[in-house]
Amino acid sequence: FPPLLVVTNEIDPLRGEGEEFAAAVKRAGGPAEVQRLPGLIHAAFWLSGPVPRSAEYHEALLGFLRPILAPEAAVTP
Repeated sequence: FPPLLVVTNEIDPLRGEGEEFAAAVKRAGGPAEVQRLPGLIHAAFWLSGPVPRSAEYHEALLGFLRPILAPEAAVTP
């Protein structure tokens, strides 16, 4: 399995399905990480104008991908 990041929102009818998918990947031996963003609703990622906290998605994605794609850049002196 490739590394997996599942980002869910606290108030989202699909939250359980996303988190269960990550758990199933872990049970199958794959590397999976779940980050739940507290207080955010379903589709907040697409509402970057009215929901300024959507930057938290970008931070989660960058934090997950940086060590995978550029390990030397992830090390902070």
